[in-house]
Amino acid sequence: SCLANQNLLEYTEHPYEDVHYEQGDGPNFSVEEWTSVKNTLGLHFPTVPYVIDGEAKVTDPYAIMVYLSHAYAPELLGKTPAETGEMDMFYSQLKEIKQHITGPCYTQTDKNALGQQAVAKIAPIIQYLGKKDYLFGNELRYLDFYLLELFDFIQWLTENKFFTEQKAVARYVKRVKGLRQMKRYIKSERYMEKPFNNKVAKINNCERFFAIFCQSVINSLAEAMACTSSSSLRVATVKADTRRTLRSGYSPVSYTHLTL
Repeated sequence: SCLANQNLLEYTEHPYEDVHYEQGDGPNFSVEEWTSVKNTLGLHFPTVPYVIDGEAKVTDPYAIMVYLSHAYAPELLGKTPAETGEMDMFYSQLKEIKQHITGPCYTQTDKNALGQQAVAKIAPIIQYLGKKDYLFGNELRYLDFYLLELFDFIQWLTENKFFTEQKAVARYVKRVKGLRQMKRYIKSERYMEKPFNNKVAKINNCERFFAIFCQSVINSLAEAMACTSSSSLRVATVKADTRRTLRSGYSPVSYTHLTL
């Protein structure tokens, strides 16, 4: 859901500072870069991801989606109590599905079997989606960004078979990624494919991510280094840490997550 939050941020077009905390390599997989500062940020429940926006300090992926929508994209919220209740209900279902397929990535090694389980688990959501433009009808809602991340996750688990076999899902993903803000984000140097699980997971795409990341660094190093005087970029084998500040004349949101 970190990807969902970042996609939503890009949709709002509000400037933000993207801060990454790097996880160490095995065998210890240290998270000291985060734990050394987590209690200095004034967060009530310190965790990543978090958003600091002026006096607002929000943790929890779902709370962040709701906050960003209220603050910068109210059109993504439900228009009626009935729609709001339906969105809350669906979030519970989507979260359960994601937990169901994420947990085994840390204990199992059969990616193919897990992909099949994921497709079966997501079936009721696909049935509900049907031929609608978005999850709740003809208008985009913040949960569409959560569903997009989940669909992309299953596409990766099934070795890119999911979209081929589920035409409605493929159309939906194309529609969401075809939004003006998403198209611009995907084409930007900020966009990169991130791992769905962290380094300790037995099923992850960290190696593929870092190969893509390093290539993107080679292709856009000059631009990235010129981004801002406070930017830093470090790449070493399978480690990466980026800090970008995007400003448009007013204080940016600070959005943070753990770089895995």
